[in-house]
Amino acid sequence: MGLVRINKEILKRYEDRRANCFVLGCLMLNPKLVKSRQYPIHSEYFATRNHRILFEVIEALAENGANQITLSDIETWMAQNASLAYKRFFEMSDESDWILALIEDANLSNYEYYFNVVRKYSYLRDKLDSGQDVSDILDESEIDTALLEQQREKFLRTPLQDIIKYFDKKNIDIKQKYSLKSDEDVRKSGDNIDELLESFKLAPELGWRSESQYLDNATRGCRRGMFVVESKDSGTGKSRMGVRQLCTLSCDTLWNHMTKQFEPNPYGSTIPTLYVGTEMDLYKEIEPIIIATISGVEEDKIRTWNLTRDEEERVRKGAEISKRSPIYLQNEPNYDCAYFWNTVEEYVTDYNIGALIVDYIETTPNLAGEYSQMVKGMNVKEDQVLFNLSTQLKNIAKMFDIFIKAYTQISDNARRDYHIRDSGAIKGCKSLQMRADLAMCTFRPSKEEMEFVQSFLDDHPDMPVPNIVMHVYKNRGGKFVMFKVWCWQDLGNMEFVDVFVTDWNYKVMDKMKKVQLHCHEVELQNDTGVEQVALVEEDLRYNPETGEIEEEVEETYKRPRLSRRR
Repeated sequence: MGLVRINKEILKRYEDRRANCFVLGCLMLNPKLVKSRQYPIHSEYFATRNHRILFEVIEALAENGANQITLSDIETWMAQNASLAYKRFFEMSDESDWILALIEDANLSNYEYYFNVVRKYSYLRDKLDSGQDVSDILDESEIDTALLEQQREKFLRTPLQDIIKYFDKKNIDIKQKYSLKSDEDVRKSGDNIDELLESFKLAPELGWRSESQYLDNATRGCRRGMFVVESKDSGTGKSRMGVRQLCTLSCDTLWNHMTKQFEPNPYGSTIPTLYVGTEMDLYKEIEPIIIATISGVEEDKIRTWNLTRDEEERVRKGAEISKRSPIYLQNEPNYDCAYFWNTVEEYVTDYNIGALIVDYIETTPNLAGEYSQMVKGMNVKEDQVLFNLSTQLKNIAKMFDIFIKAYTQISDNARRDYHIRDSGAIKGCKSLQMRADLAMCTFRPSKEEMEFVQSFLDDHPDMPVPNIVMHVYKNRGGKFVMFKVWCWQDLGNMEFVDVFVTDWNYKVMDKMKKVQLHCHEVELQNDTGVEQVALVEEDLRYNPETGEIEEEVEETYKRPRLSRRR
């Protein structure tokens, strides 16, 4: 797929004027369609000048509150606001009959079909304008009329999303074909090693804060190039904790539940983040969770507006913080690997995102279809599809130097058996975690598990009673492996408290301490002499013999103890 010279006469053929007219007629019957979120439409969708002008007039009338547009409305608006358009439509040539015919022929029940036809032709024109060859989809220069008609019929049957995915896949294939291997892939041991050591000295390889300060100790934080898989049981706040992570990374100010006030982000720096959801409405469901996380006010109280004066002030301030925070949201229930490659590239290029949260990964029709094409129609199994997705997400994290965390659902066996707290807890594919740097599953503690730690809780009566346990069974490159972080969380306002850590046999790990990651920026120079900014973690003490973080966060947080059954 290379660049092509655009013939303007050929370009004009990439348009269905009948579809254009039908859409314009429907818009006059129901101007509210102009601003429909389901059917977004723009003047650029129309290649013919008169069609484009008429759409812009309809758009203006719709914005002024028109419920139905007549010929008289069109003529009056043009006479008052667009004299040149008025002359073109009603003096140089009389288009009155044409406009009346548009209204008469319109049928709102068929609007969706013709709307999609208009969009598909517009998409191909945009591709041609950018110099890309679209002949594989539709070649309007084809002289064989029978062949051209077959191609048109197939084009009209193909959803626009499939056409977009076709070009996305071709672009990715070309990129990967000509991409050069990095120093990580091909190198001579010792090359540039002094520069590497110096970079560690100036900017230790640590990441941003996660939800848990115990995890930050064990994993060195949410690092660039890192891929995390977390499987969460129902009721443990899969989406909510994902949103909390977004706010931790991107909000410059957050409510402190301990001090009861807004405070600057304790990490000291924020980054743009992207959230890709698969099931929850971004506006009505995700946005309220963001405000609740920032403000510390219960989400239900926000939704019902059952707020005290102080809470309303906090919510209003939370909204202002949200507006200035570089948090980007997308919803895509039917994704594939190409979607993630293209979306991440777009947001890294346009917004310089440093992290991606995926809520959640599972086999989708597009994902299965994409993998089926890769293996040329061979029998496709779910575990193969998801393993490929895991591989691609790790590659994306490395390629674009971002942190990626993906949530998965829990298997039924793990729900029934508290002993299954490793890769066996992943629904659909145990191998999902094979490409991950960090893998864990999160459950509410079972009755049996609580009994294992009961004596420790009895010895610490002021300690919050854990209602959630993160079972970390994989920590690539970490100094702690196979441990359990016991936590307390409030899914109403996303408050999260680390309580204690045990090993896999429920023995308390006093050795693992909480750490408070903090950063400042330093300027480094790469091998080309270009200055770059690096984040440096401060205020952390290391054991010179083991290299372990020794700093312990002061324990000042107390919560009333909940009742426990023996």
